[in-house]
Amino acid sequence: MIRTSGLGSLQDKPGGVFLRRTDQMPEEDRILLHSVARAVIVTERGTLEDQLERPQVEDRYPAALIPRLPSQTYPEPIVAPRN
Repeated sequence: MIRTSGLGSLQDKPGGVFLRRTDQMPEEDRILLHSVARAVIVTERGTLEDQLERPQVEDRYPAALIPRLPSQTYPEPIVAPRN
């Protein structure tokens, strides 16, 4: 797909596309690549369209924070005299 799209010149270049087989790399390398990648496409997760489609997020923001006084008072710290 990369070759036929004309983006072959961006393969394995900074800002480009990197294809790697996870069955041929150590687990630590796979975790590192997943943590820094902008997108990870996995064949077992469905079609490219399914993986690139972002679901609508309808979660509401949490309630606004209402500041309140502390529930306890704390004694002043004891400072040792200096010699």
